[in-house]
Amino acid sequence: SSYDDLTERCLGKKNECLLSFDFLVTYTSADAPHTLPPVCFLSVGDWGSADGLTKVAQQMTKEAKNSFSKFIVSTGDNFYPTGVKSLNDPHWENTFERPFGSPYVKNVRWVIAAGNHDQWGLQPQLQYGIAHPRWYFPSPFYNDEIPLFESEHLNGPSASTSIFMTVLDFNGRQKEKQVAFLNTMLGDRYVEVGGVPAGNNNNAFASENANSVKKFLWRGIVNHPLLFGGSSHGLDRETTYNRDQLKPSMDKHKVHFHLSGHDHILEVLHSNHTDYFISGAGGGSWMYTSTKTKETVWWQGEGVRLRGFMKHCVFGHDRMETALISDDGTVLYTHRTPFDN
Repeated sequence: SSYDDLTERCLGKKNECLLSFDFLVTYTSADAPHTLPPVCFLSVGDWGSADGLTKVAQQMTKEAKNSFSKFIVSTGDNFYPTGVKSLNDPHWENTFERPFGSPYVKNVRWVIAAGNHDQWGLQPQLQYGIAHPRWYFPSPFYNDEIPLFESEHLNGPSASTSIFMTVLDFNGRQKEKQVAFLNTMLGDRYVEVGGVPAGNNNNAFASENANSVKKFLWRGIVNHPLLFGGSSHGLDRETTYNRDQLKPSMDKHKVHFHLSGHDHILEVLHSNHTDYFISGAGGGSWMYTSTKTKETVWWQGEGVRLRGFMKHCVFGHDRMETALISDDGTVLYTHRTPFDN
């Protein structure tokens, strides 16, 4: 299928591009949600160089083991310099299967975004998941609703908590369609099937029926290009354009987080309701430096170059804690994102 065919499939039949997970943590009304273990996932970007990736992959494996990470998000630039040429390209073995071949990550699902370096060899990446299900990349842009927690109440309504994640491809084509797709997907999630709006309390699918399930949705976006940042791409005109395209919808729907790469750094920024995480230090051939901006919450410091990744742990519908971890295992910073943003 071509790029256009795949994106039309997601636009026309959006359920085909929703990733299916089982609920990961189930608890009863007798359990206090704040005492439950978190559900964690990892994110890494700009990792598609086998030479720079080795130590990062080793630390990611350790974190996946220690935190029982349930999935991994790639923020793009999965293979340097020009994606993969075929399903038999040596990149698959050297940059993906072997570095992430430990039993602790071998069966962990990857949620894939495309970067600018992936655009030349994108088609094999879209096909690879057919025979290798941990590589989930059904279309250049798509949606995931990933269940995290489900409560079982003996009396009264049950509740569930999920991440509703939109994966975009702003290094590719059809930016206008992607913006419309984002608006549609986020907008649909604010109204129960019965037509009851969620309001402003972040409880999407709020219902008047006391016996129905109340659904709490963490709202996230994955997109290789960053929208804020203090390094080279963060300060260019294309970033300003992309921000103007996406931020109005993100502000309207109170998106909790935006995960990106593109600049080879680890950085946290904030604007309005949204935390902006740049997880692009996965092993790219050149490690960038950064500067502080008015949106900066944490940055790696003037002249500092590093490699690493992020670990995101969701504590029900209370908070998400994100740890920035270097390739030697040092936790550089931990950020808290409240659900009620």
